Amino acid sequence: MIRAYLQDLERALSFDRALARRVCQEAEVHLLEAIAADPTADRSEAQRNAIASFGDPKEIAKEFAGVFLARQARGMASTVVFIVFGVFLAMKVRVEFYALTHYTMRADRKSVAEIVLSIDRYAFWTSVLLGVAVYFYMHRRSVLAGPTRSVRRTYNVCVIATATLAVSVVADGVLTGLQLHGTQLCSSAILPMLSSILEVAAVSFLGIRVLLLVQRARSTATRAS
Repeated sequence: MIRAYLQDLERALSFDRALARRVCQEAEVHLLEAIAADPTADRSEAQRNAIASFGDPKEIAKEFAGVFLARQARGMASTVVFIVFGVFLAMKVRVEFYALTHYTMRADRKSVAEIVLSIDRYAFWTSVLLGVAVYFYMHRRSVLAGPTRSVRRTYNVCVIATATLAVSVVADGVLTGLQLHGTQLCSSAILPMLSSILEVAAVSFLGIRVLLLVQRARSTATRAS
């Protein structure tokens, strides 16, 4: 009976294997101690009493799932802020490079560039505001006691922040193309091209990480329900 209960508990906590092993080990010790201290002569009855006092595996999993999802959400928010800051540095480096090397854009492209630049700015600062807001929101909260609406909202905001950052990076790539297209490519063009490539790599990494964490959060919520 105890073995079957521990198996059910491990399955309920399967969203975090290390946690499942640790909790099952502690549960086994607690259950054996409770059985040994039970004055009931019937061992089966003592096992049922110990299991009943420890709690339903699904209810235990719900409590741990809340902590797990909150921790994952904090990590996701931190990653979003870190990547946004990295993209911002890449942008600044590229702008300073253009100023130092006197790269100028052809007049017939400036009208298009202004539209793309407006999209770039709005998308980037939207991602900044969302990323910083969700970061401080999650890090000022105490550990959550269950898979709550606030955690799900955090995941959704991180997805939106990642999407807007991706729009900004695409716009950066277009602006870099408009700036360099038709010019003689030389070693001086490596830096802006490399910075754009790094931006794409960073936002791709962020997108994959966010999607994986969202999928894991949904799987966790499903298993704990």
